[in-house]
Amino acid sequence: MAVTKVTDEATEGDLEARIDTALRLAFPLLPSGALTHQTTFSFKFGGKTITVDGEKRKAASARSDVLVEYSGKRLAVLELKRPGLPLSVEDNEQGLSYARVLFPSPPLVVVTNGLEFRLLETHTGQEWKPAERTDQTIANLIKNAALVATHDLKNAVGTLMGTNPDVWVQAVGQTSDAAIAELTGTWGARLLPFVEGFQIPRKATAVIKILIKKGEQRLLIVHGQPMSGKSNVLREFAQSSSSHGNAVLFIESDGETSILQQVADLLNEELDWPVSKDEARTWLRTIARGDGPILVLAIDGIGLNFDDLRDEISDLCSDSFGKKLSIVVELDSVIAERAVKSSDRRRLSKIGRKSAGVPVLPLDLSEFNEASRELWNHKIGISKGGHLSPEYRLPWVLRAVASYLVKPIDKTKSSYIRMIPSTLSLNLVTVTRKSFEGEHELRRRFQGVAKSLIDDALSDSRSIPLKLESISSFMVLRNTLENHLSNADVETLIEDGLLKPILHDSGEPILLVRMPELAASEVAHVLSKQLKKRADLEDFERAKWLCDVAAAIPFGDIVAAQAIIDNALNGNGLSIGMVERLLDGKVEIRNFEEGAEMAMDMPGIGVVQAKYCSDGLIVNDGRGGEHILRLNPGDGSDGAFSDINAWLILSHLGAIRMGAFEVGNEDEMLRVDPAILLEVGSCITVLRRPPVDPNMNGIHTHDFPGQISIVCHHEGVVEVITNSILQYLGSERSEDWIDLALSRDSMPLLARIDIALRQLATTSDAELSSFAQDMLDRKIRPAFSAGCAIPD
Repeated sequence: MAVTKVTDEATEGDLEARIDTALRLAFPLLPSGALTHQTTFSFKFGGKTITVDGEKRKAASARSDVLVEYSGKRLAVLELKRPGLPLSVEDNEQGLSYARVLFPSPPLVVVTNGLEFRLLETHTGQEWKPAERTDQTIANLIKNAALVATHDLKNAVGTLMGTNPDVWVQAVGQTSDAAIAELTGTWGARLLPFVEGFQIPRKATAVIKILIKKGEQRLLIVHGQPMSGKSNVLREFAQSSSSHGNAVLFIESDGETSILQQVADLLNEELDWPVSKDEARTWLRTIARGDGPILVLAIDGIGLNFDDLRDEISDLCSDSFGKKLSIVVELDSVIAERAVKSSDRRRLSKIGRKSAGVPVLPLDLSEFNEASRELWNHKIGISKGGHLSPEYRLPWVLRAVASYLVKPIDKTKSSYIRMIPSTLSLNLVTVTRKSFEGEHELRRRFQGVAKSLIDDALSDSRSIPLKLESISSFMVLRNTLENHLSNADVETLIEDGLLKPILHDSGEPILLVRMPELAASEVAHVLSKQLKKRADLEDFERAKWLCDVAAAIPFGDIVAAQAIIDNALNGNGLSIGMVERLLDGKVEIRNFEEGAEMAMDMPGIGVVQAKYCSDGLIVNDGRGGEHILRLNPGDGSDGAFSDINAWLILSHLGAIRMGAFEVGNEDEMLRVDPAILLEVGSCITVLRRPPVDPNMNGIHTHDFPGQISIVCHHEGVVEVITNSILQYLGSERSEDWIDLALSRDSMPLLARIDIALRQLATTSDAELSSFAQDMLDRKIRPAFSAGCAIPD
């Protein structure tokens, strides 16, 4: 083990005087000035560098550790105790341990309090009693020490790791850093969970720190939906350990191996400290019963095997084990719910009584703003209105859409910023396909996953809770997947962490998809092939089939629109009849009837049953209690939209340049996308996929008679159709299209054009900005002033 000299200049003050006195006492016959010393030195555990600061340690433990050299060669480790304190066996072990982990190792250890001293041989641990301590004796000792083949390094490391917080806290921190580094890659390394240089500060991390400090529960369960950012919360907590005074050992669990064995394996791999499972337990118990900082095991990836490890976790966080050890484990919400409840689900389990839950929800507004600042550091901005996008409140979505925009920062272009559109678009699929080019086997397996997702989406056999949860998270029934992939393929995806097996509350074994963007891309690919097979069906049937799938899966509108595009690009052309049938699905608001029953998936609560009455919604909380959710008649909350998926699909298609030949006139191609923008842009209500979290519904709107509701321009672009209008006007700059739109006398269409032009007027493209401002001044504002007619 190599030792690195950290201090080059002699320190001053009382400590220096005491060191000089101690050395003269130990080596009285050596020439004056022959001995030098360092109060700060470093050594390595495996590849980890541990620094010992004698000055700092003196203040913390009433003794200093000093490295002594004779004529430039290591002679001794000096354990210098405060005057008046007796020498102990622990002092001997401490000094010997330091000496044994250094390479080359000094042959002696000096333990002294300034009045009495001990000279110990590093190799044997016995007292060194030469006839005289001359310079020749010392020279021979150093020479002979170099011939010693081995030391009891394992015991030396064990002593330092168990009794010296200055050592084990550094070792644990660097071990965690190494474990996290293995899981960290570039923006394009999508199979790794962490991005180098990108970390969204989460409130859940702050909650963990507070709860650990209070010490009331020594087991914390970080829970949330799949891909909600739980692992990144553990990463943030581990990497900020120095700021909260604790040591955090980050463990990437394989979900099956004993936690103690995983600790032992990590210590062996990262510190070259070959300990057994039982020895790892002894080490943890020593720390837990010590008077140093709290050691926190941050365990990522246990998953479905939590039940197999619950007894071990319960033991590790018990008072009998020791109060200076805490456990933080991340679990998907479904597994966490089972972990804290008894088998009959009516009371808390033993784990539930010992633990506290830390939920990881979609980014709230302040967290989103933090994420925006992090992206800005990478020269990426989010267009106005992006803060209201439910999809952008999912950290993995931000990473996916930003990954294609991140470029090496060019300091000569400090003002050059790449912008993310304010609504999630077909670009999600484009970016994903570029990221996974060449991953043929992975894509083949995910096409099997995609086929299974489509089968499940169209199946009536799934439970209602599973259907509702499947709208926001990609999950597939295991039995369905086995119809499309071999057992070997399924196991490969599980082993690679791309599928996560759980037992759903309904009792159905399902697999959570851990690469949702790839799932979305491959579902679109499979749907395009199935559209081709359905070419002989009526356009209405094809459109309904596609909308049914879109309504039942995450990002269904994006997936379905991409499927139509893929089908057209694969030589099958664009089916104008199908587009017309999608346009027929005009959005309407239908009021609830008295006694209407429904089920809702509420974040943090789960699926609840509700019934409509004159006073509002009667919500059953699942525990036998009922609550009234008051509604405001007339504001739309006492009704529901008709199927909006058709127009959401068209909202995305409106951003794509599309054309078709008129029947009987094959010489002239007519543009389709401007017509889509005119029709869908006239929708009388806010047109966006309902967010899973009701708190994300808060958008400022202006309401008019006839149940017309338009987005306030202060909100920015929050609808896909508005973003598509923005893209069209940004590329075409068509005054004729604006005139055609104004001729429709549609207040919703006028409002959407107004918002799009306002955004374009702020662009750095001077010509485009001028066009947008001109259209606002000459066309849009006069139309508002004239009082655009509102359709019946």
